Amino acid sequence: MRKKNRRTNKFTNKKHSVKGLMACILDGISLITLIMVFAMAFNSSGNVGSYLGMTGIASLILSMMGLIFAIQGFREETTFNTMPGVGIGLSVFTILCWGGMLVLGGAIVLGY
Repeated sequence: MRKKNRRTNKFTNKKHSVKGLMACILDGISLITLIMVFAMAFNSSGNVGSYLGMTGIASLILSMMGLIFAIQGFREETTFNTMPGVGIGLSVFTILCWGGMLVLGGAIVLGY
């Protein structure tokens, strides 16, 4: 007797989430900006201008927008959840990094 092939293909009407893809792109930009700002701040011993600080805050806002898009991507019924999951992971990571940098910077300025 011939064994049944357990690896069968399922054909569905699902597609990849556009909002999840947008979340990944926004979070990728935010992550690249995070690495660049960290490198510039490290090279200048923390003495960076206000333009670099505003770049960090703009990148934090991009990451929050990416988190919103990823959550909306999870709510779509007929899409795969791979891209929104990656988007949420990147968003949470970059938000925690930016938030930690802002809290540590504020603590150093205030003398704690």
